[in-house]
Amino acid sequence: MGTRGDLVVVGNGPAGLAAAAACAEQGLDVTVLAQDHDAPWPQTFGVWVDELAGLGLDDIVAERWATVAVRLGQTPAHRLERAYGRLDNRHLRAALEARLERAGGRRVTGRAVDAEHGPAGTAVRTASGERLRCRLAIDASGHRPALLAAGRGRPPAAQTAFGIVARCSSPPVAPGTMMLMDYRDPSGGAAAPGPPTFLYAMPMGGGCHLLEETVLASRPAREPGWLQARLRLRLDTLGVRVEERVAVERVHIPMGGPLPSPGQRVVGFGAAAGMVHPATGYQVGAALARAPHLGRALAGALDDPGATPAGVAAAGWRAVWPPDLLRQRALHTLGLESLLRFGPEDTRAFFGAFFDLPPYRWRGFLSGERSVGALAATMLALFAAAPPGVRTTLASTAVQHPEVLRAAIRPTPAHPSSS
Repeated sequence: MGTRGDLVVVGNGPAGLAAAAACAEQGLDVTVLAQDHDAPWPQTFGVWVDELAGLGLDDIVAERWATVAVRLGQTPAHRLERAYGRLDNRHLRAALEARLERAGGRRVTGRAVDAEHGPAGTAVRTASGERLRCRLAIDASGHRPALLAAGRGRPPAAQTAFGIVARCSSPPVAPGTMMLMDYRDPSGGAAAPGPPTFLYAMPMGGGCHLLEETVLASRPAREPGWLQARLRLRLDTLGVRVEERVAVERVHIPMGGPLPSPGQRVVGFGAAAGMVHPATGYQVGAALARAPHLGRALAGALDDPGATPAGVAAAGWRAVWPPDLLRQRALHTLGLESLLRFGPEDTRAFFGAFFDLPPYRWRGFLSGERSVGALAATMLALFAAAPPGVRTTLASTAVQHPEVLRAAIRPTPAHPSSS
C-alpha cells in the first residue's frame, strides 16, 4: 500500500510537474503518479514571455520574438510589441523534474483509476491495484481527468489545428517573424466554406517552420482532414511549396466547458481543472504561474492541526479558482460564445478592433491575469470600438447568455465547503 504522504499528483505534463514541484518546495511530501515518466511532450507550447517573469524559468524558452505579427486582410499587419516565445519542452521538463527531486518528491509509475476517500485522507488506486495513500490528491491529468467528476453545463467548444513542421520552397513568413494569426482568406478569394481559420506560423530552426491551420473555436470541433485541406489551399495561395515534411501536429483543445463539479475532495489543476483560457486556448503559462500559489495554499492548510480533508481540498480549490478568476473566466466565456457566432469578415473586424486597443488592454485579456474590473473595462472599450455588425453580435450574445453574466457578477464556487 505504501507510506502515506501529503500529496499524490496525477499527471506529469507541464501542469502536473509544476504543481508537484511547487508543493514539494513548500516542504510537502509529494508523489507524482503517471503512466510513463519518459514519454516526450509532443505539443508545441507558445507563451508570452512576460508571463514567466519571476518564475525562474526564463532559460526554458527555446526561441523568442520581440515582435509578433497579426494579418487580418489586405491592410498592413498589426505588429504586437510583446515578446512571444516557444518553450523548449525538454528543458522545461528537466527543470521541473529537477526541482521536484531536489525537494524530495517521488515519481511512481501507474495509471490512476479512482480515489477512495476516508476521514484521514485519500487513497489513489491504480490499474494494477496499488493504493497510494495521501492527505490530498491533485488531478492534473489533462482534458480527460482521471479522478475528477465533470461539471454540468454547456458543452465545450474546441480549438482545433492541423500543422506540419516543414522545409519550404520559400519562407512562409518574413524572416525573424512569428505569425500569431494570419486570418486572410486561405482561398485567395474563392469560396471557402466553414468557420474562419487562421495560419499560426513560427520558425523552428534548421530552415524549418511550424505551420498550423487553426480554428480558434468551433462547436462541434472541425476534423483534421478538413484543416489539412485548408492548410494546403493557403500554402498554394501564398505560393509556398512544401519540400520536406518533418513532423505533423494535430491540436484539439476543449475550451469554455463547465468547471469540475464543486464539493470534490480531489483538487484539479491545469486543463483538468478547466484552466484553459476560454477565448484563446492557452493554459501552460497560467499553470506555471499559478502553481506557487497552490503550493503555498496547501502547505498552509496542511500545517493546520485542525485541518480536515475537506478543508484542505477547499483551500486548494480556492487557490486554483479564487473568486476574481472565476469572474474573469465567465467574461472570457462570453467572448468565446461571441467568437463562435462570427463569420470570416466579422472575425477579422473583431480582431482589428481588438488589436487597435491600447496594448495594456489586449495584453490583459490574452493573459487572463488582470482584475475582473479591468477586464470588463477592456470588453466595453472593445464594444465601443467595434463596427456595428460586431457590436450587434456581442450584444445579442450577452442577452442570450444571462447565466454567464450572472457568473461574472456572483460566481459559483469551484471548491467545496471547508465544513
